[in-house]
Amino acid sequence: MKKHAFFTVVLLSILSLQNTLFAQASEKESKIAFMVKDARMLNGAALSSIASLQGQGYASDEAAIVVIGPAVKELSKNGSLKETVRKALQSGVKLKACKIALDKMQVPEKELIKGVEVVDNGFFEMFRLQEKGFMQLNL
Repeated sequence: MKKHAFFTVVLLSILSLQNTLFAQASEKESKIAFMVKDARMLNGAALSSIASLQGQGYASDEAAIVVIGPAVKELSKNGSLKETVRKALQSGVKLKACKIALDKMQVPEKELIKGVEVVDNGFFEMFRLQEKGFMQLNL
């Protein structure tokens, strides 16, 4: 009888611990970040980020897109993807433009769509996001 009671207590403890660990895992934030160099990939990254924030596909709590290289041109008010960029910003996606790329591509900061953040270095920004727990995909 004592063994039965002991095993019951142990089993209940294990189940309780399992439920606690599952609850903690469920509460963990999911964060995604895309680094985009090619303008052709920016549309897909933006739409995927929007869907993810809406709980579709891979659901996430935060989404960021760091834009480097020639793709920074698409973040300007005259970019061909300006509507997609605006929609992503309105959906809560953080869009970040690399200052080095902006300078190299001759895109003035004042020409960027409102809400796009300028970061000094796109690579270092991805490192910072990784430290904050963002999963990363480079396109």
